[in-house]
Amino acid sequence: RGPEVEQGRALIYEIDLTNGSHRQFAAGLRNANGMGWNPSTGELWAVVNERDQLGPDLVPDYLTSVPVGAHYGWPWVYWKDIIDLRVDLPMPEYLTDYTRKPEYALGPHTAPLGLAFVTGGQRMGPGFANGAFIARHGSWNRKPAAGYDVVFVAFDGKGNPLGKPVPVLSGFLDGKGNTHGRPTWLAWAKDGALLVSDEDAATEDAATPSGPTKLSKRQKQLILMLDQGLSNRDIADKLEISEHTVKVHFWRLFRRLGVNSRTQALHFARTNGWLGI
Repeated sequence: RGPEVEQGRALIYEIDLTNGSHRQFAAGLRNANGMGWNPSTGELWAVVNERDQLGPDLVPDYLTSVPVGAHYGWPWVYWKDIIDLRVDLPMPEYLTDYTRKPEYALGPHTAPLGLAFVTGGQRMGPGFANGAFIARHGSWNRKPAAGYDVVFVAFDGKGNPLGKPVPVLSGFLDGKGNTHGRPTWLAWAKDGALLVSDEDAATEDAATPSGPTKLSKRQKQLILMLDQGLSNRDIADKLEISEHTVKVHFWRLFRRLGVNSRTQALHFARTNGWLGI
């Protein structure tokens, strides 16, 4: 949709809370979510959701340290020097010479969101004394599903990730691709327990004729736009989002209603008198 629309995105900013001033801290991170300071080194780390539509096994989402001034390649390259040939924007000269390679792969389309470093005093036991817990939300566009869990990544004495992710909390998938919830965020309770928030599966159950009260504002908009006969392209233009994002919103709406297509969703809405929402 043009470079102007992307200005200010895929960045991490440092903000001075005393006066509101800010500066660009790092760039080229498609979708950085959870961030935290490594207590061993004082470095900023983040979990990042990488790009879509390159198949179920690309591109790995990741955990990485984020030095000030670092660039991770989005949208032109990923994992240091792999060029995304779909991007038609002019690539900055010598970009791959200074693009930083992420430290630790978390698997493609696992959608890591929450990040919590162990800082001492937590109740998780000696096997989890040095490292970070990560909530992997899981993504709609991978089969078989991946993520949908909370894992622990151990760190060595120098503050570097070590070994494979250790499963800590799972059971969100039923073995058939259906979910009971999706881990989203992590935090430490005052007593040292690890708190996990998730998108409760109850909010994703099929809707009932009682009304669209559980629909999000965006889902209500989609139903009205379906009734207007708008295409995905039309909806994307009207909402100023990408067509891919429109598809994601429809996927979530279909799951909420328990349907499989635009036609079925519109029929459901008409049958239950939802078009006045």
